[in-house]
Amino acid sequence: TVVEAFFAALAPAEWDLLAEVLATQRADQARLAHYYADQVARAEYAARLAQRQYQAVDPDHRLVASELERQWEVALQSVADARAAADQYAHQPPPPQLAPAMHAQLQALSQSLPTLWACGHFTAAQQKELLRSLIRQQPLSDPVGHRLRNPRPVRIHVDRRDRAAGP
Repeated sequence: TVVEAFFAALAPAEWDLLAEVLATQRADQARLAHYYADQVARAEYAARLAQRQYQAVDPDHRLVASELERQWEVALQSVADARAAADQYAHQPPPPQLAPAMHAQLQALSQSLPTLWACGHFTAAQQKELLRSLIRQQPLSDPVGHRLRNPRPVRIHVDRRDRAAGP
């Protein structure tokens, strides 16, 4: 049933999986930050090399000097582009983190929620809202766990009386 799927999604193993996913996202972000820093360093090296080549050319060789000057300008533009990309990435919000205390609280909640549900501690409106939060966040899948190609929309009957009842 939907309620069983809800409790399965809140199982402690799911919270451990969430912590692993968040750690992977942080590691990916660190790798990307390192990548952008490397791109800036490479572009700066190429610009310094182009500058040295331009400064080393004999001024009597105007065609060669003009081509080396063009290459230097292209290298300087590459440095500016790499720095802009690195700055844009640096200003992205960091991936969310799950504090150890929050992780422990969520695990405890996932273990006690079925009992609270069964004892009637939640109103029908609260139960529906909890189920809706799961449905909004989870892609539909078949019983084996594969995502459905063309999932049918899930419809939940909402009684107007439930809307009036608050948490």
